[in-house]
Amino acid sequence: MISPSIFREYDIRGIYEKDLHAQSVKLIGYFLGHRIGGRKCVAIGYDARTHSPQLRDYFTSGLNAAGCSVFDMGMVPTPVNYFANYQEAFDLDGSVMITGSHNPPEYNGCKITLDKTPFFGEDIYALGKEVIEYADMSIPDNPRSETIDVKTPYIDFMLREFAHLKGMPQKIVADCGNGAAGIVLEDIFKGLELHYKGLYCEPDGTFPNHHPDPAEEANLADLKEALSETSPSEQMIHIKQEAMLMIPSDSIHYAVMEKSDSVKVVPSDINWSDLGSFNALYEELPKDKNGNTKNAHHISIDSKNNLIMTYGKKIATIDIEDLIIIDTADALLISKKGSSQKVKQVVEKLKEKNSELTNIHTLAHRPWGTYEVLLSDKLYKIKRIVVKPGKKLSLQKHFHRKEHWIVVSGTATVTVGDEVKLIRPNESTYIKMGEIHRLENQGKIPVVLIEAQVGEYTGEDDIIRIEDDFKRNESC
Repeated sequence: MISPSIFREYDIRGIYEKDLHAQSVKLIGYFLGHRIGGRKCVAIGYDARTHSPQLRDYFTSGLNAAGCSVFDMGMVPTPVNYFANYQEAFDLDGSVMITGSHNPPEYNGCKITLDKTPFFGEDIYALGKEVIEYADMSIPDNPRSETIDVKTPYIDFMLREFAHLKGMPQKIVADCGNGAAGIVLEDIFKGLELHYKGLYCEPDGTFPNHHPDPAEEANLADLKEALSETSPSEQMIHIKQEAMLMIPSDSIHYAVMEKSDSVKVVPSDINWSDLGSFNALYEELPKDKNGNTKNAHHISIDSKNNLIMTYGKKIATIDIEDLIIIDTADALLISKKGSSQKVKQVVEKLKEKNSELTNIHTLAHRPWGTYEVLLSDKLYKIKRIVVKPGKKLSLQKHFHRKEHWIVVSGTATVTVGDEVKLIRPNESTYIKMGEIHRLENQGKIPVVLIEAQVGEYTGEDDIIRIEDDFKRNESC
């Protein structure tokens, strides 16, 4: 019996022997093998779970039956598996990672890459249909493979790319949770001469110290304790919000460079401009024969020596000279050249009116991704929201607005009240005023959705955060 539930949006996942057994895994390998192009060269790696080597053998048997050449990476972290796809020395057509990720020890599964592209969604579902249709097909045991070393070039790559961190004074505490990360992490830290403490770096698929899910607060107890034992000089310094608000608006030259006795200056003979004004920017930008800055969206009629900056919108100028015109999504500035420094006075007036323009752009970057205000009116606001893979917004509620979410691409995991559901492209959900909700991206591609807010107040401060990965519900 092969359960269709093991074929999921972004991976194949189930319980060892109950869902993932010799028959199901061999068939998955076999039918995947027939989808692989090129020379049919496939690398396979596995995590620290006790049954991962056995599943590796089952999967390899299926790939061999499909005529593939199989290369065994051995036990490696998942990023090492992905890394192998981009190494010319191996010239792979795909890779398979046998891993249960952060699930309990009895679970396992696989993540698949073909032609340097994630294998997911409809491809996984179609593969599942083939496997279930031919569930009784017999695949012989044949775990033949060629061993390759991906770990060494991966470590060398990390040491090379992060050489600028060598000898960094901050102390690092890394909890590998008895997973496969310890296989490479300690070598990388040692090679970079970092001050670190490794917890549970020895792979053990029974996970004797704690469950491997870092999203569970209880699993971070040992990491927090180890970090608390470091001295303040070894930790990152966080400035409290109230202290940040008391910092005067002085230039870094005046506030730091002119007063510090621990600054080194290196003389250099180069052209330099700090572009501290729009006039300075005008001097650096390329210009047309009339002295206007070049811009594909500018239509000029007898206009000279103007700085024109626009992003997508057409601007026509007639008989003007020596002006600065800066057109953005949320504001338009028109100034005489030589007077643009007075923009500071404009900012002060906006602050007096509590304008959001002084705090945030229409395109706002957040730790989890971005949101862009497409349309805003007194009783509604329309946003385009992009959530990065593996990130989630805070668990939150609003007192003054309702929200409609329409997913455009990716698959969103949405919590509304006590219900957790998947919202796919062209599907939507509705959040009542005051209802607790959360948006999450558990996949490998960005989730893009359109949010329609409706209410008497749609300001960003109408957010009550209950849980937040980035601690914005706490005082800094």
